[in-house]
This record gives sequence, C-alpha cells and structure tokens, in this order.
Amino acid sequence: MKRTRFLLLLGVASMVYSAGEPAIAGTTGEVEGGLHGGTGAGNWACGPSARLNFGGLGARGRVWLSPQEQAAVDEAVRTGALPRGFSVGAAAVAEARRYKLSACRQDPCEGDARQVPPDSTVGAASISVGYDGEWVGARGGVLATQRFRRHTDRSPTLELLPDVALRVGKQQQLRGELGLGSYSIDTLLRPGLYVGGTLPVSSTLELTARLGVHRVFDGSPGARLDLSSRWRLGGRAHLELAGGISEGEGSPHPHGRLLVGATF
Repeated sequence: MKRTRFLLLLGVASMVYSAGEPAIAGTTGEVEGGLHGGTGAGNWACGPSARLNFGGLGARGRVWLSPQEQAAVDEAVRTGALPRGFSVGAAAVAEARRYKLSACRQDPCEGDARQVPPDSTVGAASISVGYDGEWVGARGGVLATQRFRRHTDRSPTLELLPDVALRVGKQQQLRGELGLGSYSIDTLLRPGLYVGGTLPVSSTLELTARLGVHRVFDGSPGARLDLSSRWRLGGRAHLELAGGISEGEGSPHPHGRLLVGATF
C-alpha cells in the first residue's frame, strides 16, 4: 500500500511540475492539479451500510500533437479554447478514505456482518487519445481505478474500464457533452455515465453542469450532480472551483474540488 501511494503521488507531482516545462515544438497543451473531498454513503451486496469521508489530490494534462499555427497557439493560451487536432492525455489521483459502519443487514450484528474496509488510500489513473475539431471533439482511453468490492476486503481491487467522451458545439459557445467514465480528478474513482453542458459567460468565466449515474460508493451506484466554474486568471493560468451532491442511502452527500492549471 505504501508503495502504491508513493507511485501515485510521484505521478501527480510530475504532472504538476510539467506545467513549467516548454511544450514540444509545434504543439500546445494544458496541465492542472488540485484537491478534492467530500462524503458518501452506500452498501455492499450481502454486506452492511457505511458512511464514507474522503479527500485527495490529483492532476491531469493533455498535449495536442498536430502542428499548430502560432496564431492558434496564442488564441488557445489567451482564451483557454482547445486547439484543433489530435491529442494525448493522462490523469492520476490518490485519495484517503475512512469508512464508518452505519447499519447491519444481518442479526446479530457481529463479526463479519459489521466489518467495513480499513482506513486506506486508493488511486486511479487514465490515459487517452482524442481529436478536437471546430464543432465536434472526442476522446477515448482506458481508466484503471480501485475500489473495495466486498465489505470484508482489507485492500482495494484494481479494475480496468473504458473512458470516453463526446463534445458537440463550438469551444467559445454553448456546448454539450456525453461521456462514459470520468470527467474530473475525483470521478477517476467514481466513473459513470453522464451528460453535461458548458456555457461561456464571458472571456474569463465559463460554467459547467454535469448529471449522471456514477459509482458513488464502492458497492452501489447513484445519481451525481456536479457544478463547476472555470476562471481565466490572466496570462496562461486558470482556476476551477466545483461542487455538487451525490445520492447515497436516500440522502444527498456533498463533494467539492479546487484545481489550478496552466496552458503552455
């Protein structure tokens, strides 16, 4: 577990550090890193119900491989618009978790019937390729994510899942999104099927809303609503603030994240 945690943190740190490195000649890209946290609740099949507190850090980045005209690169840096052409991307996250038993499904509530996973660190990473055009963009890749499949597990199980998304609409106009997998550092560990929309409010602010059915808890799916705002800070930097709620055991549970990034 310590080795896994070290490798995840090393990957996150290297992605954040790369923001200060020059791009490959003829390309442009973006990198961002930050924190997330929240609560959740759910149950395992034939197991108890539990509440979950979590917090973590992660990073993601993408580099466009198609040669870009200098004017297009300058526009991407100035407005945050995605360049056109083919790209490769990667993301990674490490998350600390604490489970607390809330109810047993067996009587008497003792032994394995009341066991929940230990305090632990889980992680996830993805890699993808994509293409961005004026009106349509798409990406597809593989997501490696961990979860506790059974309430008696002492360590998480690694799973490989698809991670795909489709964008329809111009970058600087109202646009829609449909995806299967993840769309943020925290959903690397909570993949699902989602739809979303983004509205540019001004040259420095855009708002995004996403709604989907996600793995909101290790053993159970649920609805997840995510609202985010992305602010251009001037120059190459941007800031993302996001929050929302997830369904769990019949009640809403909050989550949030803070990301800082740069276009290069």
